[in-house]
Amino acid sequence: MRLLVTVLSFALLLMGVALPTSIAQTDRPFCNLSSDVSLRVYAQPRSDSLVVSEVSPTSIYPVLARVENEFGDWYQIELPTRQMGWVLDMGVNVAGEGCADVPVIARDEASTDAPPSTTVEVEATLAPNQCPPDFNGYLPTRIQIGMGDVRVQTGVFAVVRAEPSANSDIIARLEPATVVEILAGPLCTNGVVWWQIATDSIEGWTAESSQPTNTYFLVPPVVELWVDETSPLLTEDNIGNIQRNAVVSTAAPIRALALSPRQLAALDEEGALYLWSYPSGQPRDDLSAILQTVAAQSPITTLAYDQYGDFLLLGREDGRFVIFETTQAIVNIIDTAHTTPLLSLAFDRTNSRLLVTSADGVSLWDLTTYDAVNSTLATLWHITPPQGRAVQLGVLAADGTPLILTEGGLVVLNAENGETMSDFVTVTDAVLLPAPLDIGDGRIVWVSDGGVLRTYALDDGGLVDEAEMLAFSGVRAMALHPSETLVALTDGAQVMTYALPTWDALSQLPAGAVTDLRFSPDGRAVITFAADEISVWSVRVGRAQ
Repeated sequence: MRLLVTVLSFALLLMGVALPTSIAQTDRPFCNLSSDVSLRVYAQPRSDSLVVSEVSPTSIYPVLARVENEFGDWYQIELPTRQMGWVLDMGVNVAGEGCADVPVIARDEASTDAPPSTTVEVEATLAPNQCPPDFNGYLPTRIQIGMGDVRVQTGVFAVVRAEPSANSDIIARLEPATVVEILAGPLCTNGVVWWQIATDSIEGWTAESSQPTNTYFLVPPVVELWVDETSPLLTEDNIGNIQRNAVVSTAAPIRALALSPRQLAALDEEGALYLWSYPSGQPRDDLSAILQTVAAQSPITTLAYDQYGDFLLLGREDGRFVIFETTQAIVNIIDTAHTTPLLSLAFDRTNSRLLVTSADGVSLWDLTTYDAVNSTLATLWHITPPQGRAVQLGVLAADGTPLILTEGGLVVLNAENGETMSDFVTVTDAVLLPAPLDIGDGRIVWVSDGGVLRTYALDDGGLVDEAEMLAFSGVRAMALHPSETLVALTDGAQVMTYALPTWDALSQLPAGAVTDLRFSPDGRAVITFAADEISVWSVRVGRAQ
């Protein structure tokens, strides 16, 4: 006999989304949600998580919690089945005297990295709870009885139950990275592999993995994590102890890389797009497939995340760019006055301005005018190349001033109208970085002849040569730590790190050949790539995936 197992029957209980007590059983003032149209209900406050139900225009739902989001809050509601789910505020009606008291929780506390739901067929020919020898219908176990240092997966709250069943009573919820002792197991039911575990204070059953959601909740001592929550922030005292913890490959040499607090995106020379969740390293093939359809219309040439990771922007060969809303999987294509392939996309530090460059000019956009429904975005100005020099790249300084790299030099533009505000800082036969390195107060690190690093400062719209920092032959790429206390640079053969603002040499990283590098937004890792290989480095004991 074959059983058709769906995610809906147990996904919420397994992940711990359901609260132990129904809101209907409490005495607190009510807060209700309704909608004039049908809306999807998700297992987590993410549009790429499991769809568990639908809001009916004729029904009212109690509101349990809220996750604040710049582009529309998420509300946790109670369904008539007493299950819980999340609805994105896309014109919903929320009313009641208790709405002001609805708890607001952080998105990370409410989210997991589960991919969209699927339906899976599982053979039911074994004795109850017996795991198939080949784990057919289940994710293979990676745990053994007595194994030490088994931990809860990063980004996941593990639910401990009295029995190995998603319908059993909840005993506790374990925080990410909690170490557990393995007492007995495995047992298998409905695509879930269960183990009996113990901590200092509790004992019960928890899921190692869920095949329907393609998720591991427990991980063995040597784990497939890019960065562990226990990894410290990189500082000048510990960066010398950095180790490579993950390696992933692309089908062709990497052309561009973008990193957000939640995702890593890569574009290879063949035009293929790759996305991974950060820091878990879980491939996001579902999102990559959506973006690949956009790339099929016109090849992608560059990419960039906003500072929160809510938007991934893709520049195209036809001069247009794509806004991909990562939390809702919404794609919008924006028309521009550019007629040649886009070369760079740069956000300012407030996420209110976007600088776009191509060989035929520069444009500045007002992100506060973005209309996702009508696929529109207002441009503030568009100019032809300054003084006729071909544009290569652009960035926005800390104060929003546009800095444009052209053939042979750097120029400063007026953010209000795009007019040139300074003479060119001419660099002859220099190694041109992917972008000038902007440090906090508007100081710009630039590479002059022979790999000599100099600092220029924005002064009344112009650039003032401050000093030579150091000589480092053949610089190809640089990265600034979020704390602005570390800088890393590479000549393609080695990666060196320096302390700021003194530029004291700290250490050489064991990275080998590197084409480009980034510090992660959380400051815990260095991401490097060379050819078709991406490596993740942090201060923790581990090994490559």
